[in-house]
Amino acid sequence: MAGGSGTRFWPASRVDKPKQFLDVTGSGRTLIQMTYDRIIDIMPSEHIYVVADERYRDITQEQLPEIPSDNFIGEPAKKNTAPCVLLSAMVIAARDPEATILTCSADHIIGKPDLLNRAILSAYDIAASSEHIVTLGLKPLYPATGYGYIHAASTAPLEPSEVLEFVEKPDLHTAKGYLDSGKYLWNSGIFIWSVSTLIKAYEVYATDIYDNLKPIGDGNTDADTIRSCYADIRAVSVDYAILEHAQSVYVIPVDPEWSDLGTWNSLHDLLQPDGSTVSVNNTPLLSDTENLLIYSQSGKPIVVSGLRNYNIVDMDDVLMILPKDKDQEIKSIINQLDDYDPTLL
Repeated sequence: MAGGSGTRFWPASRVDKPKQFLDVTGSGRTLIQMTYDRIIDIMPSEHIYVVADERYRDITQEQLPEIPSDNFIGEPAKKNTAPCVLLSAMVIAARDPEATILTCSADHIIGKPDLLNRAILSAYDIAASSEHIVTLGLKPLYPATGYGYIHAASTAPLEPSEVLEFVEKPDLHTAKGYLDSGKYLWNSGIFIWSVSTLIKAYEVYATDIYDNLKPIGDGNTDADTIRSCYADIRAVSVDYAILEHAQSVYVIPVDPEWSDLGTWNSLHDLLQPDGSTVSVNNTPLLSDTENLLIYSQSGKPIVVSGLRNYNIVDMDDVLMILPKDKDQEIKSIINQLDDYDPTLL
């Protein structure tokens, strides 16, 4: 899934080139390319599909030329994850009704990809031979309030366990209780299921979405049919639509050093956990600075003195200097751009 808008990574992330198509870490590979690099170790490129907004077809093919062009599934509108998961399953089922599929996001960072792939292959064995839905649960590192949680019968590493409950983003007090109990995992958003099991779950638990997309399931996978099917479809996450209701869901606990890069602060935490200043794509001249993230795509020299606890993002057409404790306000800044200069969106 590569359809996110990545608004909290503005001004690097834009409508026409959101964060999954950016090299935000300075590694030389974009986030979607890094996702491809992990998956190619366990399946051939002709079995890898990308589902995203239709506008990202060209950039996807430019960055992932190894994937057949027919394996790009274009969404005509952003409708959250539940419609795009079923859309991709129905397109794949039309080609191979016996397929078992991995559903994952294109913007995650994985420090231990071999460990993640080991868990995925174990999940494949379960999903391909049963009607179980399998997800990967991540060992929680702190009482996060921005992630969903999985209440598992067991949290033993790499041991499949029954999911007792999916819990959406809790408050801090509740999250601390989850962490202390040792019985909860972060919801990774990584799922493994056979297409028949997945489609059947939508028939039962999200009948309206299934009915909207049924023409695709009948083999009509052309762009005009998809556009027509999406006209009245509701926007909802796959967690709310399916996972919270489904029976026979299993989780495999794993700790692959996962990071969901949602904000500039989270990128800084990933690149420099001790909070010291870090720079991406630039070697700045620094004096008396502390806890800065500097991200540059402009190529200009950057000189900073006497500054602490800021994110600095320098693009060709805009410079953002934002206190770290205002990181969550980027969306409100973007909302003002329509009047200020919509070309910056």
